Amino acid sequence: RLRTILRHARNGGRHCADTLGETAPCGTGPCEFGESSDCILSSWSEWSACNVADEKRRTRKVAQHAAAAGQACKGSLVEVLACFEASTPPSASDCQLSDWSEWQLCDRSCGGGQTIRSRSIATHAAAGGSMCTAALQETLACNTGSCSLYHQPCRPSAWSEWGACSCAPGSATRTRSYVEAD
Repeated sequence: RLRTILRHARNGGRHCADTLGETAPCGTGPCEFGESSDCILSSWSEWSACNVADEKRRTRKVAQHAAAAGQACKGSLVEVLACFEASTPPSASDCQLSDWSEWQLCDRSCGGGQTIRSRSIATHAAAGGSMCTAALQETLACNTGSCSLYHQPCRPSAWSEWGACSCAPGSATRTRSYVEAD
């Protein structure tokens, strides 16, 4: 027998602690359902046509379920075979590679780093086709400039001439830039 929780605990209430189901032995005497009969499977169907996965299949059904103390069904209800015959082997197919991925970010900002791109096997070789021998990853040097260039002291350039004065009360601007020290 089974029972369910009608209202779950809220606001500090106590949670249900009892079990929700119980079992008890029953039917310990002999079954009086009449005559025992074993399971019977039907004959196999004809093989299907080959599908896109290059397979054919056949099926059978349970013609009679086991009754009372009868034996249960044994064996599969579906059989699957490859479509090609030994005299006509499948055609060979060569390995195919995917397109290259985008280059990854360089692993260093200066001083010589590396970037990587990769690809994978899209289709494995089959039936004697050519295996993939090309690389699945390429590495390229990047950010090869010296890190010391980024830490050179710099000095400001000379100021530019003053620009034109804007309308009254106005202001004028001048600029300068920073250049690497000699």
